[in-house]
Amino acid sequence: MRHFFTRWKRRHRHFLALPLEIRLEIYKYLLMFPSPVIVTISHRKSPDFFRLSQSDRKRVTVTGISIFVDMIYSRAPELSFIAASLLRVNKQVYNEALPILYANVTFSSPDSRTSLLHFIDRLSVFAMHRVQRLRIFVWSFLLSENLISGQESLKWTVLCSQISRLEGLNTVEVVYPSADLLRQGSVEFHWRRYAKALNLVPGKKLLVIGESDLDLRHASFHQLQVRFDEIQNFGRKNVKQIMS
Repeated sequence: MRHFFTRWKRRHRHFLALPLEIRLEIYKYLLMFPSPVIVTISHRKSPDFFRLSQSDRKRVTVTGISIFVDMIYSRAPELSFIAASLLRVNKQVYNEALPILYANVTFSSPDSRTSLLHFIDRLSVFAMHRVQRLRIFVWSFLLSENLISGQESLKWTVLCSQISRLEGLNTVEVVYPSADLLRQGSVEFHWRRYAKALNLVPGKKLLVIGESDLDLRHASFHQLQVRFDEIQNFGRKNVKQIMS
């Protein structure tokens, strides 16, 4: 190995002259985490937004332009070092290293109404197709049996439609605020309120119950899992019945 690097150093002076297999191992060393990591996404209005006139602020808010938004990312667990700046070296390094960085990351946004939309809007097409894991929070009012406006329902559908652009998704964690909100209402109610739109999102859906119900027993969680699967499969069964 030492002989190989001596010859390489004499002939080449840059990192990209290394064989791809070696570069990938270096990326893994610098970018892979020892355990799965959750990256929480949030946002705030940038200082530039507050320099706008009142009329311009209203126009930006109405059109949903995200150029006046600063994205905030936090990791759990906290890591002492991650060489994310490596992605800025050049386009080739970015294309080779990004899939390795994203492989063990679950992106999460408790404030998913807006932060996820801004996050997706900021992604390059290449990055958009490399996001593999995502955590979606089902909004509480969608689970309530109270009437909701068509506008609120449309916001959820738009969110799911935008998430569907992440074609590389293979795992989607669906978070419910509490077990009771999943238990109440009919399967059809849940399908119509949010699960039909959620079906647009690619990837395997995994059930997650919010922190308020972390003490659920295994048997109780199994019952919730069965109900969750029934909700996810409700629309598919109806389509099969219509076509048969």
